[in-house]
Amino acid sequence: VYQIDDFDGVYFDSDNTDVVTVDENGELTATGRGDAVITAIDGDGNVRYYEVNVSFSFIQWIIYILLLGFLWY
Repeated sequence: VYQIDDFDGVYFDSDNTDVVTVDENGELTATGRGDAVITAIDGDGNVRYYEVNVSFSFIQWIIYILLLGFLWY
C-alpha cells in the first residue's frame, strides 16, 4: 500500500474502468473482475504505472457456486 500525504497536482487514471476506477485522491473502487493499469502523473511530469488485479476471494467463489450452481443443471 502506497501512501502519499499530498495529492495536489497528481493526476490519476484507470485504463479499464470496467474493472477499477480511481478518484482524484488516488482511491480505487473495484467495479468488476479483471486487470487494469492505474496511471499516476505528478506536476513535474513524472509517470508511474500500477497494475491491479480484481478477482473473487475464496469465500466469494463458494457463495457464487452455491447461489448460482443450480443454473448448471
